[in-house]
Amino acid sequence: MLHLIGQSALSAFRVDKVQALISAEQLPGQLVGTHFHYLVDHGASLTDQDVARLETLLIATSHASEPGDAIQKWLVTPRFGTQSPWSSKATDIAQLCGLSAVRRIERAVAYEFKFHRLLSERERVALKSLIHDRMVEAVSENVMEVEQLFEQLPARPLEEVPLLLKGR
Repeated sequence: MLHLIGQSALSAFRVDKVQALISAEQLPGQLVGTHFHYLVDHGASLTDQDVARLETLLIATSHASEPGDAIQKWLVTPRFGTQSPWSSKATDIAQLCGLSAVRRIERAVAYEFKFHRLLSERERVALKSLIHDRMVEAVSENVMEVEQLFEQLPARPLEEVPLLLKGR
């Protein structure tokens, strides 16, 4: 998996709006920034030219500075086992641009927080609810967890529901 870091995901106005929600919930943290992260699943190894083409296409870089020790990065991704509409379009575009080794591109939003103390489980849940839609997104506190995004889940067996017999 190739991990590219893009531009700011939220405008200053939106960052301030999220920070106001954090303050209203009396959570002990500060949102210091957001960035797009592009996660590229590829089959064959990508050449330097392929990586450069992806960086240009996504307006991203593979060389990003790491946040300081006091900063925690949470990634909001599509739910594991799903593919976002953005992903299918971006993957098609990359393949049309000659990047045939690219199997899938997903976009995540990294929220960078500075916490004044350790969060309780209730505070973690409250903060996560402010930054994502749990119906279609997941929050990963560990960047390494996002590799699960590309795992193929086994299909569930087909079940039939007799609506006419058991329906209301």
